[in-house]
Amino acid sequence: MNDSVNRLTTPLSPEFLANPLPTYAFLRTNQPVSPVALPDGGRAWLVTRYDDVRKGLSDPRLSNDQTRLRVSTPFDALPVAVRPAIVGDVQNLDPPDHTRIRRLLAPVFSAQAAERMRPRLVALAGELIDSFGDRPQVDLVAEYAAPFAGRSLAEICGIPADQHEHFQSLANAVVTAIHGGTPDALVAPALELYEYIESLCADREAHTGEDLLSALVREHKDGHLARADFHDFRPSQRRTRRNGEPHR
Repeated sequence: MNDSVNRLTTPLSPEFLANPLPTYAFLRTNQPVSPVALPDGGRAWLVTRYDDVRKGLSDPRLSNDQTRLRVSTPFDALPVAVRPAIVGDVQNLDPPDHTRIRRLLAPVFSAQAAERMRPRLVALAGELIDSFGDRPQVDLVAEYAAPFAGRSLAEICGIPADQHEHFQSLANAVVTAIHGGTPDALVAPALELYEYIESLCADREAHTGEDLLSALVREHKDGHLARADFHDFRPSQRRTRRNGEPHR
């Protein structure tokens, strides 16, 4: 283990995934801020001490804004008009933009809203479990956790049930292209996802409801939200130094 000091750490390797605890323990003691190689070939920093993580998350010198990166990213190949919608998801925003959008969306994710969703989500969980049939073995991540998360998000957004799989396939294609493909491979799924969300928003402008997209449309009509903000819901996890150096 001592050989790993000052060497690029590789998270998500088979050895690490099999048992990450010894590596974390070693890093916390010997190298609490460690360079890492990401699956897509990028480099970042792994911070393993709790107090350091807390400080980093509140440090204004660190940023979630992908546009601050001074390195080549998959987003560079996207058309200029589409790029902010794909890059600037809510988890990649810094205050005050993140604070503003989070405040606007709070009612959609309140305890009361979650309780209203409970019957449908319970039914969805049952449907997925029933699909296992009598098989002695199933992949809980691929056949339950992943589809449950994707379809739950689709329900919250107000995407029609018969379009859930289409929405999930588009989102998966974008994420796959970002983290494991080439910049050119991102263009087609990103454009398709962008146009699909635009069509849903146009429908909500004519037929509003209690879902997330309807809430965004209402905020837009009231002048509180830009149209580009409608697309700000793709997960991301990388933080960025203010000077443009990748940070994890």
